[in-house]
Amino acid sequence: MTDDCIWEITRGAEPHGTLYSGSSEVRTAIDDAFKAVPNIHYEPLRCHYGKDHVVVELLVTGTRVDGEELRFHACDILTLAGDKIAGKRSYRKVLA
Repeated sequence: MTDDCIWEITRGAEPHGTLYSGSSEVRTAIDDAFKAVPNIHYEPLRCHYGKDHVVVELLVTGTRVDGEELRFHACDILTLAGDKIAGKRSYRKVLA
């Protein structure tokens, strides 16, 4: 990822969710996400790409540390800067 990368996650008080900015903050947020769901699995379903972006549709499964089972479709939109990721915007289906 670029040094000034961003990651917008699905949960948060803003319409875009929560925004993490800069490689250090993004790295910490990713580490925290893997700690919360240590056995998380991302199964790519479809991938679409252009010159400066990639869209990945996923099936996400895993178990949170509190025992909650996860299984949902998600989508990541990645913005590229050269050979690095400059932005990652995550979206997911909400199960009722």
